[in-house]
Amino acid sequence: MSAARSIKSIIQRRLAQIATVAVAVATFTLSPLAAVTPASAATVDMSGVSMNFDETAVTRTFIRGNGKADGDIALYSKVATTSGIAIDAVVQTILTGGASISDYDTPGSASTIKSYFQLNINNGSGYVASKFSFYEAGTYKGTGTGIPVVLKNVSVSSIDLDSTGASE
Repeated sequence: MSAARSIKSIIQRRLAQIATVAVAVATFTLSPLAAVTPASAATVDMSGVSMNFDETAVTRTFIRGNGKADGDIALYSKVATTSGIAIDAVVQTILTGGASISDYDTPGSASTIKSYFQLNINNGSGYVASKFSFYEAGTYKGTGTGIPVVLKNVSVSSIDLDSTGASE
């Protein structure tokens, strides 16, 4: 009998340890999600709303760099208005593996439509990405600032997703 009680006691302690680890893992996993969508963030419906990156209609301000280097940040003011909220776009450049940008948000060979956000990318073995974040207009002043806006029902179109040159 005492052997059975001993085994039962060991199993109970192990289950308690596993439960403690599971709670710790769940807490670690869920904590970053809370920071992504703070309670103060407005959620807006973008159905039928286009964003405009045309510099004759919006103001582009480089917060860091000129948009062509890894980590550069550009702020586009009032790219859209929906549900009575004007929206600013913050675009961060991400480069890896030798890829580079020859023209940052300039109408290029793929399209001459100025409202599009456009990059001309040089050949390279890596890739270029643009991370878009959205804020209530006028609230973003730099990293860690601004009132975020969550967009739902966003339509994204892309064309000519390759690099420049004949070796594409």
